[in-house]
Amino acid sequence: MADLVRRLKLRLASLFSIDAQTERGAELAARGHRRESFRVLTKAARAGGIEAQYQVGRAYLRGDAVPPSPGDAIFWLEQAANAGLPEAQHFLAALAMQGLNHAAHDLFAGALESEAMIGRPPDYAAARFWAQQAADAGWAEAKALLACLYNHGPAEWHDRHAADTLNRAAAAADCPQGRLGLAVSLVASELEEDRTEARRELTAAASSGLPAANLMLGSLDAAVDPAAAAGHYRIAAEGGLPTGMLRYGMALLAGRGVARDPVAGEGWLRRAALGGEATAACLVADLYLGGDGLPPNLAEAGIWLRCGAERGSPVASRRLGQLCLRQGDRAEGANWLQKAAALGDEIARVDLAQLALAYGLPAQADLRAWLAAKAEAGDMAAAFNLGVCCAEAVGGALDETAALARFRQAASVLPAARYWLGRMKIEGRGEPQDLGGGRIWLERAAREGVVEAQLLAGEMMVNGRGGDRDVRGGYDLFKRLAATGHAGAQFSLGVLKAGGHGIPPDAVEALGHFRAAAQQGHPRAALMAGRYLAHGIGAPVNRIEAGGWLRRARPFHYDEAEQELARLREVA
Repeated sequence: MADLVRRLKLRLASLFSIDAQTERGAELAARGHRRESFRVLTKAARAGGIEAQYQVGRAYLRGDAVPPSPGDAIFWLEQAANAGLPEAQHFLAALAMQGLNHAAHDLFAGALESEAMIGRPPDYAAARFWAQQAADAGWAEAKALLACLYNHGPAEWHDRHAADTLNRAAAAADCPQGRLGLAVSLVASELEEDRTEARRELTAAASSGLPAANLMLGSLDAAVDPAAAAGHYRIAAEGGLPTGMLRYGMALLAGRGVARDPVAGEGWLRRAALGGEATAACLVADLYLGGDGLPPNLAEAGIWLRCGAERGSPVASRRLGQLCLRQGDRAEGANWLQKAAALGDEIARVDLAQLALAYGLPAQADLRAWLAAKAEAGDMAAAFNLGVCCAEAVGGALDETAALARFRQAASVLPAARYWLGRMKIEGRGEPQDLGGGRIWLERAAREGVVEAQLLAGEMMVNGRGGDRDVRGGYDLFKRLAATGHAGAQFSLGVLKAGGHGIPPDAVEALGHFRAAAQQGHPRAALMAGRYLAHGIGAPVNRIEAGGWLRRARPFHYDEAEQELARLREVA
């Protein structure tokens, strides 16, 4: 009987030993009893159980059966790591790579503690310290992590040979991360055997379920086997990799290697954008700007472009700026264009230069120097914009000689430069006035569709300035321009049709042109429309309509308009 009691006591002691408690905690977790498992493991951890300390730390990090607490997680993980547990050492190294290894041990930190840890920079020194200890203990994943530090950590640590040695050792232990690291090193080799080995290692890593390996295999297969590539991208996307989501979404949108499915494609692109892929945000915005047959939704497009811009994408910043300009918000548009330009987006700088020229917005301090450098490199658009800057005193002092030189440089390519060159010659800016030479350039630009050139060249042709009088040629230019709704051209057609210019007069047509121009706010056209209707020219007398047009013209042509209005009052 005494022997039986002794054996029962020993059995009970073993049941409540640290190892037994740890095993029981794991068993309870496997059966879904998470709270009870955590209670048992915590008891074992406080008694010095190393494995239990590791499991409790991870539970606090995940928020498994207990509110998340990075501070408590780090505390318990450090207990296990300092006791020599390689799993804990490797886990701490991985956390340090995310900047999550310095959580304050503050019992009152609460839920805000997790938020405070978001966006922390990597702690490379701590990552190396813990990874080295775990690697020395033979932990394969730690060797792969240490290799990553030698390849991608601080520049002074870079050691390709050490990284390859560690990755080979990790790969030999069938560590997927080691296989991936080795493949990345080999895939760029010029030797066929290295590239073959790289694919073999990638395939093995991918078969273990490593999303990054599938993503890389997809990239290798994209040009030769789109279907295989799409399959790899899908696995990477389902594995949570934003880049995999981006590429799989693009494949679904285009039907490349997989059945086309725009709805599913958009869904993956949205997830990629929310995961930090700025390119995906731009692609979603494209869909809402009318891509793939969807009705345009500028508000939704703006949300996604802002998403990409706030993640530091110069393209998204520039396109958001352009969208703001399209919606009439020049200040916000300029703000985002400036951010894009600061990130090196050349198109944004061009847009900013054009904004400064068109609306008198403040120019960038180095605008002229930047445009000059691009012009000297053969960029004719930059040469033209620099000419406008010099001619209009944007970004520096007025310099008409330099402006003329830049317009000459760009005139061989750009119709707008030909217009400016002609205009400078006519006005005698930068060199003595040359009406004939200016008219030649203007007529050429007018034939190429430059609106300002059509208007000015038409006037010169009608009045015989800078060459022979050509009323019919001017009339044809005005007619072409008026068809686009240009108020100035419509007014000019009205003047020509009023008679006395060699064009068959037609009062009805003249009044029609005056009315059309007046409706767009042309003051002189409003005066003429009022006169015609007051005197019954081109239409029966209409004192009410005549008075309306004359009152519109009065602020600009007071004496003439008031004289006609006085006559209307007398007649009335």
